[in-house]
Amino acid sequence: FMQKVVVKEVSKRSKRRRHCWIRMSIGLCLVSYVVFLFWFVQRQLRKKEYKKKDKKQATDVFERTIVFVGGLQRSGTTTAATLLENIDESWSKQQVRQELGMIVNRIAKLRGMNPSYVKDTLSSGGLEGKFVQNVYPYHYLLKEWGSGGNTAIDKFSLSSELVQPDTGNRLWQQWHSFWNESATVLIEKTPENILMSQFLQSAFQNIT
Repeated sequence: FMQKVVVKEVSKRSKRRRHCWIRMSIGLCLVSYVVFLFWFVQRQLRKKEYKKKDKKQATDVFERTIVFVGGLQRSGTTTAATLLENIDESWSKQQVRQELGMIVNRIAKLRGMNPSYVKDTLSSGGLEGKFVQNVYPYHYLLKEWGSGGNTAIDKFSLSSELVQPDTGNRLWQQWHSFWNESATVLIEKTPENILMSQFLQSAFQNIT
C-alpha cells in the first residue's frame, strides 16, 4: 500500500514538473513573440522615418534658392560667397561640417588628389562644390587654362544637353549636408560655375 502511495506521489510530482515546464515554455514563447513583434514594429517605423527623411531631403530643394558663385581663381569668389552668407541667417555657403581630416580624406580619395593639397585648398579658399561630387568632371580652371589655352573653354562649358533626369537629385544628395539645414538660400561657390551656368540651371530645373 505504501509503495502505491509513493508511486502516486512521484507521478503527481512528475506531472507538476511537466506542467511547470510547459507553462514556462509557453511563457518564454510568448515573451519571445512580444519582443520580436516590438523589434519588427520599431524596424518598420524606422524604415518609414528614413524614407520620409530621404524624400524630404530630395524635395527640400523646391523650398530653397541655390545661388551659384563663379569666376576666375583668386578673383574674389570666396569673399563674394562670404559676403552673401553674412546677409542674414537664412543664407548659408557650403562648409566643412565634419571632422576636417575625414572630409580631406574623402575628397582626396574621390578625386585622386594629394591630401595635403586638399587641406591647403580648403584652408585658403574654403569648400567648393566641385570637390564633393562626382556628377560632373572635376576641373581646375587656372591650371587647365594655362595648359589648354582657349580650348579649355570647351572643356568647362557643360551644356544643358548633358543634363540627365537625375542630375539635380544626385548633386543635391551629395551637397546638401554641407549647408546649414535651416537656411533657405544656399550658396555654392566653385570658380568654374561661371562656365557651367546653363548646365547647373538645367540640372536643378529638372529635379524631381
